[in-house]
Amino acid sequence: MNETIELDSFDAPTYTVKGKAVPRVSTILNSLYSFYGVSRETMDFAAERGKHIHLATHYIDENDFSYEDADPQIKPYLDAYRQFKYDVRPEWTGIERRVYSAKYGYAGTLDRVGVLHGLRGTPEAVVDIKAVHAISPITALQTAAYEMADRNNNRMSARKRYALQLKSDGTYKLEKFDDPGDFSVFLCALTMHNWRARNGL
Repeated sequence: MNETIELDSFDAPTYTVKGKAVPRVSTILNSLYSFYGVSRETMDFAAERGKHIHLATHYIDENDFSYEDADPQIKPYLDAYRQFKYDVRPEWTGIERRVYSAKYGYAGTLDRVGVLHGLRGTPEAVVDIKAVHAISPITALQTAAYEMADRNNNRMSARKRYALQLKSDGTYKLEKFDDPGDFSVFLCALTMHNWRARNGL
């Protein structure tokens, strides 16, 4: 049975589960990213664009979106998402699903989970949507954390993990992660995060 998971705010570093704050997957992994040489203005612009793209894909999946009203800056990314849906024919069982691991003490929101009918073997998979220039290897750890928490909550067998990269030219790339050690590496990051929190760092 799923716990009640509340989001403090869109950008908050924690979720609240039964009144207790637990770290978000994205917060845990933030320390692994390097943004050296990237201006704050560029980072903020990319983050804001990503939020709009994620929201639009959500509405697309809910059949409640008008392409005519879409911001021209994000339309190519939405074209990429529509092409992905046409090619892969996903049947989503979860959209923006909040997940919580009571065993390990972390929470997060996975983008999509469902069956990808257009892929060989029609795998059930966790899919993280990215509107970025290149997929970071850290996304493998992120999807592993989401998959494990969701699997434990719903008593399911292991599922495939993918990143869906939406590109500015209207194309997409679906990248598979299959390293069984990804979750162990995430746990290392979680241990470091918790150590830093305990020591006020």
